[in-house]
Amino acid sequence: MLILVGMMVGIVGGLVGGVAGYHVALAGVPANAAAMQSSNAKASNQATVISDLRATEYSVVDTVKQAEPAVVTIIGTFQQQSRRLSNSSITAEGSGVIIDRQGHIVTNAHVIDGARQIEVVFHDGAKASARLVGADATSDIAVLQVSGRIPAFLPLGNSDTLQVGETVIAIGSPLGNYRGSVTVGVVSGLERSVPGSGLDSLIQTDAAISSGNSGGPLLNLAGEVIGINTLVVRVTSNGNLAEGLGFAIPSNTVAAIAKQFIAKSTAN
Repeated sequence: MLILVGMMVGIVGGLVGGVAGYHVALAGVPANAAAMQSSNAKASNQATVISDLRATEYSVVDTVKQAEPAVVTIIGTFQQQSRRLSNSSITAEGSGVIIDRQGHIVTNAHVIDGARQIEVVFHDGAKASARLVGADATSDIAVLQVSGRIPAFLPLGNSDTLQVGETVIAIGSPLGNYRGSVTVGVVSGLERSVPGSGLDSLIQTDAAISSGNSGGPLLNLAGEVIGINTLVVRVTSNGNLAEGLGFAIPSNTVAAIAKQFIAKSTAN
């Protein structure tokens, strides 16, 4: 997919962990075993903590099942920039997420910039034409709309409540060939900026993001969209390689811009 480039930075644009509390863990422990744990804890004057990694794993699975039908692949058709092939066209793919019952879809502005035709591929393979509601290159946010059947939509969450270390999930179409791909990571940082991108106040995550993931949602375990994946840093300006440096536009920023686009479109 189309990727932002700046300062020699290769740009194309959440981990399982968790601890179940003592009382939760005891739900699956026999009474005599629970009593023994409690006795041992009192004897050592330390609280007993039982880790249950499966609880978080199942939370990720449930969130993905809920979210995937609302995630779409976006195919833009562009005019070929060549004198010899002046009548030909090329396509490029990105990702997006349906945010309401009216069929509005949020994606990155760079995904559809210059496209003369936009098509959406739903999770089940069905396709629909999309119209551009609005796009803002500065924030890298665009809103599309499809009509007809809407399989699902996801609410925009409150990105101001995010915490560093919080589990997040990215869903999208990396390389355009692996639709509905899921990666999991954490919020690595908040209020980040990427030199050369023109973007700031970004969410940093180590969830894997590749070309084609641009415009796809970054979710919390409640299934809320808390960010729109926009870019990843792979090489720094001095040539150093980087891993796990993905960035997403906070959902509160997305919501404010999308609301303006939709209101203007409705008024017209």
